[in-house]
Parts: sequence; structure tokens; C-alpha cells
Amino acid sequence: MVAVSGPRDVLVGPFDAFLDDAAVFPPGDLPLDEAVAAHLARHGHHVAALVGPLVLPASALPRAAELARGATLRVAVVADAPFDVPAGLDVAAVETRDPASVTVPAGACLVVETDADRVLDVPAGALVKLRTGGPDAHAFPTPERLGRALSSLVRAERPFKLTAGLHRAVRSTDPDDGLVHHGFANVLLAVDTLLSGSGDDAAVAVLRREDERVGPDLAALGEDRVRQARRLFTSFGTCSVDDPAADLAHLGLLPGRMTA
Repeated sequence: MVAVSGPRDVLVGPFDAFLDDAAVFPPGDLPLDEAVAAHLARHGHHVAALVGPLVLPASALPRAAELARGATLRVAVVADAPFDVPAGLDVAAVETRDPASVTVPAGACLVVETDADRVLDVPAGALVKLRTGGPDAHAFPTPERLGRALSSLVRAERPFKLTAGLHRAVRSTDPDDGLVHHGFANVLLAVDTLLSGSGDDAAVAVLRREDERVGPDLAALGEDRVRQARRLFTSFGTCSVDDPAADLAHLGLLPGRMTA
């Protein structure tokens, strides 16, 4: 497997650092001061282990460091501009569509956003980033397109993260926008399906599922198999970590509640 340095080299719980906190981005658009305060407030909370870095545009870093008020704030930087790392910020990852244009701080992970049909064009050693949603139906890859991308990534043993649209564990129609959103539990189950040797059609069938058995089927894999899938599907960006965290708890997918 390609070695990707960064915050997720060791997984204790199967869903550790699964939820990248993208509260300041649409559709959440939380003001920066509220996002930093809420992120820091989760330290010591029961969901703390589930939450990865706070995802911020590079332009927000100086103000974020001021708002942290001496606390160490772990961030993933969306490199919308050249940046320096202010004191008090721990950069876990740098995210970009143009890897040649960024400098990655020591110890951070390079994350390269690409299109679903070009995942293997991302430079070796970088984490692949795919969008799974957005403001309209065209921003959501079909299960077939997403399935092909997942199959390519699994065959090449390339770790990846997803962003946008993964609001709930199971594929469903969002009551707010009326669009069908992919489920993060579906994606994990599809990755396990591919790792187990099944073909693209089987993975697409998993991505299409909207039934209540998706969560229990994922839980039934047991923590070790979920960790194996997580070594590829490292995390996803979410503007509200509360909803996916609640889904994980509701579906029995937290440590100690999963079957063998």
C-alpha cells in the first residue's frame, strides 16, 4: 500500500478521525469564530475521537490561530493562497488541485483533489480527494461512476478522502435539497466488498442501497475489517460532525458495539 503520512497512520477505534470538520464551508458556512470554538469544545467530548482536523482555507489561518487563544488547533488547509503556518496551528494536511503550487509542512499529508475518472493521476504518496456532492444534482457522481473510482483506488491500494454530500450514513434523499445523497456507510461497505474480491457491479449495488440493513451489515464486519477499509477510505469532510456522529451511534457502529 502507498504510504501516506499524516494523522491517520494508526487507528485505535474503527472510526477514529473519520469526520473532517468542514464547518466553515457550504452548506454549513459557520462563521470562523464559532467553528473554532465548537471544534475546540469537542476535545474531551465523547465524539472527540471521531473528529479529524478543522478544515480551513489558507486565508483563514492567521485569524484561526488568534481565536485558538493558545490552544493547539489541528487543521487541514485548503490551499486557496500561499500561506505560512502561524504559531498554535498543527497542520495535518494540505489540500489542493495543483500539487506543484503548494509547500507541505513537515509531518503533514498532501491531499490532491481530482475527478472521479482521474483518480490514478494523483501523484504517488498523496491522498486522493473526491467530491461526492454539491449544490445541484450534477455535482453528485452516479453510483456507477463512484463505484468505478473506488474500484480503481482499491486495486491500486490508494488511500482517499471524500467531501461534500455525505451527510448521513445510508444513501437517502435529503429533505432540504431534494437530492439523493451517497451514504458514508455505503461507501465503507463498498470498499470492503471490493477488498473481498467482488467486482465493480457488486460495489455499485452496495452504493445504491437505501435500506436500513446497511448499518447492521457494516457493523457485522467487525472492527478489524472496518479498519482495513478505513486504511483506504480515510475520512470525509462534513459541515456538521453531529449528524454523522449520531448516525454512527444509532447504527451501532461505535467501538464495543460492533459484532465479530
